[in-house]
Amino acid sequence: MSKRCERNRNRTRPGGRRIACPIHGCYLSSCSRKYSIFTESLQQLRERGVSKRKAQFSLMVSKAVPLQHEWLEAFWCRDCDEQTWYHVRKADDSYLLQTVTAAHWRQATGVAPPPGYNPSVSEFSQREAHLSVQRIH
Repeated sequence: MSKRCERNRNRTRPGGRRIACPIHGCYLSSCSRKYSIFTESLQQLRERGVSKRKAQFSLMVSKAVPLQHEWLEAFWCRDCDEQTWYHVRKADDSYLLQTVTAAHWRQATGVAPPPGYNPSVSEFSQREAHLSVQRIH
């Protein structure tokens, strides 16, 4: 018979969260804390299964409502050898990853966009600036 303290002890899975790289399938290492995502849209709450009445009440009480089980987080992939920001959505016991879009950055609070992200600069200008830096080096 095992000791009482051993029977009642909650044990987590070894290794913590198991979030796999969508490209290589290897496990990712977290490089940042979780940054909550908020919404001001009734439609987004409805898409996530919140009843119309509850969604309207939530938006009346507070202008921005946190989305449950969704956040932004940076991960390191050893196969890609780079850090990437993902929009993480927890569904049951699995995690769905999506690369972060400009809309996700606008919905997050307390996080600064990664270096090089500037919504007022066009993709062409960013690409040309990157190429000019490469030509110098």
